[in-house]
Amino acid sequence: MLRMGKASRRAVQGGRLAPFGHLLVLATFVGAMLGPLLAAPAQAQAGTTVTGVTVAGSPATVGTTVDLTATISSPTLLGPVTVNFTVVSGPNQGFQFSCTVSGLLQTACAQGYSSQLSGTDTINAGTPGQANPVQVTVQWLGVPAAMQVSPVATFNHVGDSVRITATVVDGTGNPVQGATVAFSLSGTGGESPTSGNQATDANGNAGFSFTNSKAGTTNITASTQGAGGRTLSAKATATFAGDPASITLTQQNPNGLAPVGGNDVVSANVLDSASIPVGDGTQVSFTVTGAGATSGSALTSGGNAVFKFSSNVTGTSTIVASAHGITSSPVTATWQTPVASAITLTPRLSSQVIGNTQNLIAQVNDQFGAPYPGALVRFSVLGVNAQSTTSSGSSDQQGQVGFQEQGANIGFDEIVAFVDLQDDDTLDPGDPSATAVINWVHKPGQGYWLVASDGGIFNYGPSTTFAGSAGSIHLNKPIVGMAATPTGFGYWLVASDGGIFSYGDAIFQGSTGSIHLNKPIVGMARTPDGNGYWLVASDGGIFAFGSAKFQGSTGSIHLNKPIVGMAATADGGGYWLVASDGGIFAFGDAQFVGSAGSVHLNQPIVGMAAMPDGGGYWLAAADGGIFNYGDAAFDGSAGGMHLNKPIVGIGAVPDGSGYFLGASDGGVFNYGQGATSFGSAGGMPLNKPIVGMAVAP
Repeated sequence: MLRMGKASRRAVQGGRLAPFGHLLVLATFVGAMLGPLLAAPAQAQAGTTVTGVTVAGSPATVGTTVDLTATISSPTLLGPVTVNFTVVSGPNQGFQFSCTVSGLLQTACAQGYSSQLSGTDTINAGTPGQANPVQVTVQWLGVPAAMQVSPVATFNHVGDSVRITATVVDGTGNPVQGATVAFSLSGTGGESPTSGNQATDANGNAGFSFTNSKAGTTNITASTQGAGGRTLSAKATATFAGDPASITLTQQNPNGLAPVGGNDVVSANVLDSASIPVGDGTQVSFTVTGAGATSGSALTSGGNAVFKFSSNVTGTSTIVASAHGITSSPVTATWQTPVASAITLTPRLSSQVIGNTQNLIAQVNDQFGAPYPGALVRFSVLGVNAQSTTSSGSSDQQGQVGFQEQGANIGFDEIVAFVDLQDDDTLDPGDPSATAVINWVHKPGQGYWLVASDGGIFNYGPSTTFAGSAGSIHLNKPIVGMAATPTGFGYWLVASDGGIFSYGDAIFQGSTGSIHLNKPIVGMARTPDGNGYWLVASDGGIFAFGSAKFQGSTGSIHLNKPIVGMAATADGGGYWLVASDGGIFAFGDAQFVGSAGSVHLNQPIVGMAAMPDGGGYWLAAADGGIFNYGDAAFDGSAGGMHLNKPIVGIGAVPDGSGYFLGASDGGVFNYGQGATSFGSAGGMPLNKPIVGMAVAP
């Protein structure tokens, strides 16, 4: 945010303010000589340019005001003269402001501006048309908003000098110059000095150096004042130690095994007599005997010195470390030739539509966990798509080999991958092996259920199962809708009083069957995990059960027409309600992408279905008309057909590739590439009319 100050104007003569009497005499003279010109309308003085600009108040803290004073090339006679200021670079680039010189013999004007952004502005000042404007800079200092120190932890020798740097930045992450940072130390009592203040430089840094004559840990606190008087602080530690007194050598390779041609790594932990890690940079010598015999040295960091060496032969190495006359206990390394010792399959569990191809990757590693190239890997298939022969391949430089299976039958396959160490086409004891399971399923939407008002169920297609019905049960109220479980092995039915009837793997999570309702239930939707569901009433009241979360309702809103259906988002974080006039009400993460609320409808809307990505939905009317919004594609409708009975529901293929319409006589109409007709109850005598449908997952 920028703010302009009030322009100031002043008369200048010989570098001083002109005395009033002199101005009066000069004005009388000019009036006599230029009377005819002064009688004409005032106009800008031609040829006047800005010759210099001064800045008052820079560097300045953001939120304050600086004044820019521009000097023009000659005193104003005909006036006015405008000076334009343009910020050509910096945090306020593009900002423009101006001041105007008017009145007799004026030679300068001033204009103030402020900034809420830190940094350096470069400003051009000139009169209109001036070819070479004068340039000036203004530095804006931020208000401290955050501070950090570096290094956060150091390890030093007693008597070493340690330097801690505090960096202060403002709310935009720019460095703050001129902030006072207070440093305070506590710890061993040997610190010198124990406190001090430093101002940050142009990079926002303030440094503080100290020494310590005693072993132990020094705690450093740096602090400065932020906005509103808030104290900003950051902490660091500096550990001081004496000479090495003990060395502990450890193997870094698991089980002390190392590959021939590879590396073994050991780490020496060096402590002083008080078990304090010695100062960084302490030299530690390493001696290796046996396989890969060598010697070398490394410097400590954080009390540890790391040494790496190799061997081109099998065998055992013995390693010791020493420093300042102290020697560690030895450790050993066993060098082995890498062999294929482990294999994994990815993915271990997958689901794939029959006819598609499932790709698997076998990863072969050696006993050291490194990729093993050149291993002979065989694959065998057991299960519904079993193969009598195996496939094989050699692992690449990354230790990987791929396998593809195209399933033709519904069910489970087990893929076995093994490293054939004997090259006998048989999984022998000792051969590394791994398994993966593929679940071959029908493509989405391979079937649907119809439900009648008496709870009768009619199922069609290979992905649907009959899990029971309420057709022979006395119902207090008629069934008005249904929802299928995510597996397709069950479903829920809902009655107008909110009674729930669950079948197959559908879990009963509650109902409104014993609750007094203001309006009847007209539909339901399930959660993605199948552990909950929502019920919706004709007034838009929402009742959530199980894992379904209440995201809002129209229960207290005056509706032009009643609610007739709902659909849930794919993640279960929201839902849409649809009214019979096509009005849409979106709650939670459900996106509103259009409605038919203002469209003249031949027949009322009876239901809706949503795209799996939540980016669109379809509305279905009683005459079979389809209204699509967002990324929901129009694949056809029954709007122009003569229907024996009205449409009562719509169900979408789970991948969004089509939809089905269900009529009250059990007729089913399919549209879109993914919606396959598997039959209907259109020619059957029904005890009660169809009231809803659900599509197989």
